[in-house]
Amino acid sequence: MPSPSGAPTISSMNYAILWSEELSATHAGKLELRDTSLVLNGVNGSGPIRRELEIGDIRSLRIGRGRGERLGGRPALVLQLLQGGTVRLATLAGVGALHEIVDHISGRDHSRTGVTGMRPLASR
Repeated sequence: MPSPSGAPTISSMNYAILWSEELSATHAGKLELRDTSLVLNGVNGSGPIRRELEIGDIRSLRIGRGRGERLGGRPALVLQLLQGGTVRLATLAGVGALHEIVDHISGRDHSRTGVTGMRPLASR
């Protein structure tokens, strides 16, 4: 929802994305940034798919630019989860949007999470 000034608020931030978990297929869909989570909505071969990642469950993150880390030829945000596993996200808007997502996760625009900078998130 826009703020009174018309600027987007964090609750309205959505991105067209590709995402993949571990060795699973790549999904196309939408990323919604929420106060304490990232919500991935898309489709797979059998219908809709939804995945919610709590920001507190992210151990570390980085932007992967190597051939094995990219999705659809695009640089991907590589999220290492506390419980094991990796999720890769690539935006259709380009690498600038990845940096906006990193800022959201790391707390630069989102101080309630207690996460700052680019240190591993589990070290909070």
